Amino acid sequence: MMIPAIFFILSLVCEAFAIYILVQGEIELYVEVFLAFHFFASLSIAFCIWFFLPEKYKYPTKYSVALLALFNFVAPIFALLAFMIYIYIWRSYKESVELDYEKVGYGELFEERIALSKRRFGESSLNMLAKRDNAPVDLRLKAFTLLKELQTPKSFRLIKEGLKDKNDEIRLYSFSVIDSLEKELNGKIHETLQKYKDETNDKMKAQYAEQLAKLYWEYIYTGISDLELRKFLCDKVEFYAKKAVRKYSKDPDLFVLLGKVELKRGDIEKAKLYFQKAVENGASEYRALPFLAEIYYYSAEFGRVKEIFSKHRHLKLDPYLYPIVSLWGGQHE
Repeated sequence: MMIPAIFFILSLVCEAFAIYILVQGEIELYVEVFLAFHFFASLSIAFCIWFFLPEKYKYPTKYSVALLALFNFVAPIFALLAFMIYIYIWRSYKESVELDYEKVGYGELFEERIALSKRRFGESSLNMLAKRDNAPVDLRLKAFTLLKELQTPKSFRLIKEGLKDKNDEIRLYSFSVIDSLEKELNGKIHETLQKYKDETNDKMKAQYAEQLAKLYWEYIYTGISDLELRKFLCDKVEFYAKKAVRKYSKDPDLFVLLGKVELKRGDIEKAKLYFQKAVENGASEYRALPFLAEIYYYSAEFGRVKEIFSKHRHLKLDPYLYPIVSLWGGQHE
């Protein structure tokens, strides 16, 4: 460390002397002396930096040091240009005109009319074209292309049904979409699983476990997996989610995921416990409470359903939950 320190001090001395020379007398008489000392300062700091470079960037030494010295030598020029541009922009800046505005009450911003759930254009037509064998093939292919773009469980289920279609083109396209998605998921799972196995740090290992749980859940969520694999995938999600929970015992997202798995298995009581834990650990109400309300509904605990939606009226801001909250929580505040 002694040699880099010497070069660093030498560069400071040379640069200080160069600036001192520059401010003395006529600039044109001293500019050559200034450039000489500035060059030695740039070369000295280049040698200083060279000692801290990774080995693969150190050699050949002369090119490495030359590049560093050149950069150090011209850096002040670029700094001066940047400063001049900044001054130009600053001088040409015009004060913005304040726009007129009107104060609006908080309640008016969240009126019910902005949360109305409206039908998305083309839902029924896509569903019809995907299932009608006698519809024109080109229109059906366009419908399947749009279904692929939607990236929803329902759209993937319709594409999967296309595997049994009478038309060869529809079957081939459906197969290519499902196969592409499966390959993408398998690739991510394989890559993450390898990282999980190789990782020795507990914190990072738990993060990879959480990623694996979510990737396996993606198979179930999209509906591309066969029913025969559902139990295997649920077991995988539970296994890796619980591995992650051991390290992140307060992560609400993991409890929501475990709750969804238990719902898929049909174990309502276990699912309820997981969603309650998720709420206790600060899960987003939009993510956990609707599931709890659904569980209470199927358990015939209608009072609990009404209680949830009455206490959390802001859930109606979600267009998909709006009609349910309005029904169970009351239409008016």
